[in-house]
Amino acid sequence: MRHREAVRMDESTPFFPDLLARFMHAQEKPECWITVEEFRDLFGLDKSFSPALSGFFRRLYNSPSIPGPYTVVRIETVTAPEMTGRTIRRYLIRVRPVKRNRHSHEDTEVSALPATATVKSRQQGII
Repeated sequence: MRHREAVRMDESTPFFPDLLARFMHAQEKPECWITVEEFRDLFGLDKSFSPALSGFFRRLYNSPSIPGPYTVVRIETVTAPEMTGRTIRRYLIRVRPVKRNRHSHEDTEVSALPATATVKSRQQGII
Protein backbone atom coordinates (compact mmCIF):
# COMPACT_ATOMS: atom_id res chain seq x y z
CA MET A 1 0.00 0.00 0.00
CA ARG A 2 1.35 3.40 -0.91
CA HIS A 3 0.27 5.32 2.17
CA ARG A 4 -1.03 4.57 5.60
CA GLU A 5 -4.74 5.12 6.16
CA ALA A 6 -6.13 5.62 9.64
CA VAL A 7 -9.60 4.95 10.94
CA ARG A 8 -10.57 7.07 13.91
CA MET A 9 -12.36 4.96 16.43
CA ASP A 10 -14.28 7.89 17.91
CA GLU A 11 -15.81 8.88 14.54
CA SER A 12 -17.19 5.54 13.40
CA THR A 13 -16.91 1.84 13.94
CA PRO A 14 -14.91 0.23 11.13
CA PHE A 15 -16.86 -1.92 8.70
CA PHE A 16 -14.43 -4.68 7.77
CA PRO A 17 -15.76 -5.35 4.24
CA ASP A 18 -15.29 -1.68 3.36
CA LEU A 19 -11.75 -1.66 4.77
CA LEU A 20 -10.97 -4.85 2.87
CA ALA A 21 -12.27 -3.26 -0.34
CA ARG A 22 -10.03 -0.22 0.21
CA PHE A 23 -7.06 -2.49 0.89
CA MET A 24 -7.59 -4.65 -2.19
CA HIS A 25 -8.27 -1.64 -4.42
CA ALA A 26 -4.96 -0.08 -3.31
CA GLN A 27 -3.09 -3.33 -4.02
CA GLU A 28 -4.17 -3.32 -7.67
CA LYS A 29 -3.75 -7.12 -7.76
CA PRO A 30 -6.42 -9.83 -7.88
CA GLU A 31 -4.98 -11.52 -4.77
CA CYS A 32 -2.58 -10.86 -1.92
CA TRP A 33 -1.50 -12.16 1.49
CA ILE A 34 -2.20 -10.28 4.73
CA THR A 35 -2.11 -10.94 8.45
CA VAL A 36 -4.50 -9.51 11.04
CA GLU A 37 -1.65 -7.45 12.51
CA GLU A 38 -0.74 -5.96 9.11
CA PHE A 39 -4.40 -5.15 8.44
CA ARG A 40 -4.80 -3.50 11.87
CA ASP A 41 -1.62 -1.47 11.44
CA LEU A 42 -2.64 -0.36 7.96
CA PHE A 43 -5.95 1.10 9.14
CA GLY A 44 -4.88 2.21 12.63
CA LEU A 45 -7.07 -0.30 14.49
CA ASP A 46 -6.14 -1.31 18.03
CA LYS A 47 -5.54 -4.86 19.24
CA SER A 48 -9.09 -5.26 20.50
CA PHE A 49 -10.21 -5.73 16.88
CA SER A 50 -7.92 -8.74 16.30
CA PRO A 51 -10.41 -11.50 17.23
CA ALA A 52 -13.16 -9.91 15.14
CA LEU A 53 -10.82 -9.50 12.16
CA SER A 54 -9.60 -13.09 12.28
CA GLY A 55 -13.24 -14.23 12.57
CA PHE A 56 -14.15 -12.10 9.55
CA PHE A 57 -11.35 -13.66 7.49
CA ARG A 58 -12.30 -17.19 8.66
CA ARG A 59 -15.91 -16.58 7.63
CA LEU A 60 -14.78 -15.51 4.18
CA TYR A 61 -12.77 -18.76 4.00
CA ASN A 62 -15.32 -21.18 5.47
CA SER A 63 -18.50 -19.77 3.95
CA PRO A 64 -18.23 -19.31 0.20
CA SER A 65 -21.91 -18.35 0.13
CA ILE A 66 -21.25 -15.06 1.97
CA PRO A 67 -21.92 -12.32 -0.58
CA GLY A 68 -19.20 -9.89 -1.43
CA PRO A 69 -16.46 -9.23 -3.93
CA TYR A 70 -13.66 -10.99 -1.99
CA THR A 71 -12.95 -14.41 -0.58
CA VAL A 72 -10.17 -16.01 1.45
CA VAL A 73 -8.81 -18.92 -0.56
CA ARG A 74 -6.05 -20.05 1.79
CA ILE A 75 -4.99 -19.70 5.42
CA GLU A 76 -1.42 -20.49 6.44
CA THR A 77 -0.02 -20.74 9.94
CA VAL A 78 3.55 -19.43 10.14
CA THR A 79 6.01 -18.90 12.97
CA ALA A 80 6.63 -15.26 13.77
CA PRO A 81 10.36 -14.64 13.20
CA GLU A 82 10.67 -11.94 15.87
CA MET A 83 8.98 -13.97 18.61
CA THR A 84 10.00 -17.58 19.04
CA GLY A 85 7.16 -19.96 19.74
CA ARG A 86 4.48 -17.55 18.47
CA THR A 87 2.51 -18.50 15.40
CA ILE A 88 0.40 -16.21 13.28
CA ARG A 89 -2.03 -16.81 10.44
CA ARG A 90 -1.83 -15.16 7.11
CA TYR A 91 -4.76 -15.02 4.74
CA LEU A 92 -4.73 -15.12 0.94
CA ILE A 93 -7.47 -12.71 -0.15
CA ARG A 94 -8.70 -13.01 -3.72
CA VAL A 95 -11.21 -11.14 -5.85
CA ARG A 96 -14.17 -13.44 -6.48
CA PRO A 97 -14.58 -14.43 -10.11
CA VAL A 98 -17.62 -12.89 -11.71
CA LYS A 99 -19.54 -15.08 -14.12
CA ARG A 100 -20.31 -13.54 -17.47
CA ASN A 101 -23.85 -13.07 -18.64
CA ARG A 102 -25.57 -16.37 -19.51
CA HIS A 103 -26.46 -15.05 -22.93
CA SER A 104 -22.83 -14.35 -23.73
CA HIS A 105 -21.09 -16.74 -26.12
CA GLU A 106 -18.04 -16.95 -23.87
CA ASP A 107 -17.92 -19.32 -20.89
CA THR A 108 -14.96 -17.62 -19.28
CA GLU A 109 -14.85 -15.93 -15.89
CA VAL A 110 -13.57 -12.45 -15.24
CA SER A 111 -12.48 -10.66 -12.09
CA ALA A 112 -13.65 -7.20 -11.26
CA LEU A 113 -12.28 -4.93 -8.57
CA PRO A 114 -15.38 -3.29 -7.08
CA ALA A 115 -15.30 0.13 -5.51
CA THR A 116 -17.14 -0.90 -2.35
CA ALA A 117 -18.04 -4.08 -0.53
CA THR A 118 -21.63 -5.25 -0.45
CA VAL A 119 -21.60 -7.52 2.61
CA LYS A 120 -24.19 -6.68 5.23
CA SER A 121 -24.32 -7.77 8.84
CA ARG A 122 -26.56 -7.48 11.85
CA GLN A 123 -23.52 -6.40 13.83
CA GLN A 124 -22.27 -3.59 11.65
CA GLY A 125 -18.55 -3.11 11.94
CA ILE A 126 -17.81 -6.73 12.67
CA ILE A 127 -19.43 -8.72 9.87
